[in-house]
Amino acid sequence: MNRNLRQAHSTYPSVMESRLQALMFPPLSVDGTNFLEWINDAKTQLSAENLARTLITPVASTSVPTNLADNIPEVCKWQALLLLRRHLDQALRLQYLEVDDPADLWAQLHARFHH
Repeated sequence: MNRNLRQAHSTYPSVMESRLQALMFPPLSVDGTNFLEWINDAKTQLSAENLARTLITPVASTSVPTNLADNIPEVCKWQALLLLRRHLDQALRLQYLEVDDPADLWAQLHARFHH
């Protein structure tokens, strides 16, 4: 292996370090007992990364302009989805594996756990 390549490779964090760094707050538990705390943490983190607008569903209403939700770049949606999924319990992550829009995932989790 090339010496420079080895040195560059050693500067990257391990998979475990990356996983730990990615968790900015506790994952949503499968029973939803920490839902209110999780939703506040998720909103805060998404807002800090300028991704909160990805949670807007395009609906025809006077309070939410449809074009606001439609003009979100795909990369932002995938970043938000990645952040939300990383902060789900493994069982929840598997249950919502096919949801590929952060606004849909947000709405489904809200419907399930918000009492």
